[in-house]
Amino acid sequence: MNIVITGGSFSNKGANTMLYITSQKLHSKYPDANIYYCSAEKRKPLQEKEYDIIYLDRFRFLNSLGSGFGIDLSKKIKYSIINTVRKIKYRTLFSRDHNNYRNIIDNTKYIFDISGFALSSKFSHMNYIATDYYLDFIEFAHNRSIPVFLMPQSFGPFDYSKGKEEKIRRIKKVLPYATLIFAREKSGFDQLRDEFGLENIRLSNDLVLQEKEIGGKTGTEYVNTDENVALVPNVRLLNYMSNDSLVAAYTDVIKRLLSFGKNVYLFPFAGEDVSICNELKSIFSQEDKVKALSYNLKISECEAALRNFQYVVASRYHSIVHGYRMGIPCVCIGWADKYRDLLSSVGQLDYLTDISRFDLNVLLAAIDKMNDSYLKESECIKENVSKIQNNNCFDVAFNEIESRL
Repeated sequence: MNIVITGGSFSNKGANTMLYITSQKLHSKYPDANIYYCSAEKRKPLQEKEYDIIYLDRFRFLNSLGSGFGIDLSKKIKYSIINTVRKIKYRTLFSRDHNNYRNIIDNTKYIFDISGFALSSKFSHMNYIATDYYLDFIEFAHNRSIPVFLMPQSFGPFDYSKGKEEKIRRIKKVLPYATLIFAREKSGFDQLRDEFGLENIRLSNDLVLQEKEIGGKTGTEYVNTDENVALVPNVRLLNYMSNDSLVAAYTDVIKRLLSFGKNVYLFPFAGEDVSICNELKSIFSQEDKVKALSYNLKISECEAALRNFQYVVASRYHSIVHGYRMGIPCVCIGWADKYRDLLSSVGQLDYLTDISRFDLNVLLAAIDKMNDSYLKESECIKENVSKIQNNNCFDVAFNEIESRL
């Protein structure tokens, strides 16, 4: 039996963790199954063995998944061109025999999607394309009677700048094909239920937050000082402000934390954030209390490091989730409903700064408050996370599977 995981990536720690948890859950429930990871990344991930997954190329998989079921000519041409280009350009990086894809699909029992923010118009052109790929997976799997589970993720808005009417029509047609849909935010849940009339939808917290243990408690500590705070930047904030303004804001944050006598650790949770961490470190090159952590930490090592922070100033969603799992408070700079819903779920809305209405003084005031209250906030978070972890989206999905046997 084969089970395929779609969505997610190795480009940031949040996606890493979602993939790791999903793989472990599926291996535990179905120990004899082959767990495949269907990826758009151009090379087999180094973590394939560690995560106990088998790499598949997304476009080749989609082409094979849709073949034989009358997919329209434009899709056949699109995937054929993509597959040919990737084969020529990256063939030395692929280790699997792609002629086996149809055999893999013929023996695929379930598909679990762990995308974070794929079905949305939020990022314009990129998500316009992502919407097509996302719906193709569901529709092609439906044609082959393969159940699809859309694990906790964000949905909407659906304000596509072009082809909106056609996109909405197709979303309404295809999403009912999914066996279960887990919406991570109330706004997305409401829109899918009320505007699209979906009945196969559940409101669910982030799957990482629901997990009590991730990869055990081992890992080099990496943080061996006292009075520590982490700063987790996010280059996506450049969609809302200039690079100079963002660096200046982070610089002021670091200065405020240093004024409290803190050791400040620059902690990249995504590969694309390494450059801004390096830029900030260069600004404070003469300051021993400003330190940089490597992006190459494993999940267990990230968690080991996080345990040593009094609190975190973060812009990466899953850095906040990881912190909350261990009762570590966060001052958050957010840009989407997912941040508001997450902080609300653990009683921390006072520490959210909305980047679309960014005010440095508001952010610094939140840091001041957190510095005085992080012990109390930690207890509040632990209490709320304990309640959240009483339910798990994988248990719901597995119960649904068993009810259909």
